[in-house]
Parts: sequence; structure tokens; C-alpha cells
Amino acid sequence: GHVVPAPDVLGVPARAAEALAALDGDAVGPDRPPIGRPLPVEVVITHAPGADGPRPVSRGLALHRLSAAALNLEALGGRAVEALGGLAGEARCYEMGVPERPQLLLDAVVGLLDGRVASGG
Repeated sequence: GHVVPAPDVLGVPARAAEALAALDGDAVGPDRPPIGRPLPVEVVITHAPGADGPRPVSRGLALHRLSAAALNLEALGGRAVEALGGLAGEARCYEMGVPERPQLLLDAVVGLLDGRVASGG
């Protein structure tokens, strides 16, 4: 599974990013580059009420939770499950509750990606 660049089906003008930056300078910039090529998904984190830091879960449980959260699952059917399975099938899968502060979630994600958070959280 890979994250791929979204096709430009809306015809967004090239200067739209500059206009957005004028409204909210933190929304775009060199530290937030667009996805220009397919990128592998390294980590999948699903929501688990009451779970402290990230805890490893099976790919099957991660796929179940991703499927349950997909708003268009009924319309897309098996194609959606197959696509989500591609994401969970190659990634390390974890569950995590919602921390008191959003920064804690961000810290956990960064820790998982750079190997600072062990498999037990």
C-alpha cells in the first residue's frame, strides 16, 4: 500500500497555495511539501478508546477498524477493503486512544516513524 498524489480533478489554480498561505501561513510551506510520488505507508494507527500510548495490533484488527471508519465502504465494497488491506498489509499497525493534548498524539506518531517508540508504547 502506498499514499499517492491526488489527481487534480478540481482544477485548482497554481497560485492557490500562495493565497492559502496569505490566509494561514502555517498551512503550506517548505516543511509541508505536497505528495508528488507514491510513498509507502509505514505505520497505521487506529482509534481504541482508553488505550494509552500506541500499542501494537494485528493487521486484521487494523483493517477491520479502517473498514469500519471508511465512509464510502458500502459504495465501493470489495475494492475499498482491498485498498485498505494494502495499507495495513505492509505497515506496522497500532492502536491508540485520544490523548489529553494533541501534541501527545503527534509525538507518538513521530516516535513510531523514527523508531523511538518501542512496540509496547
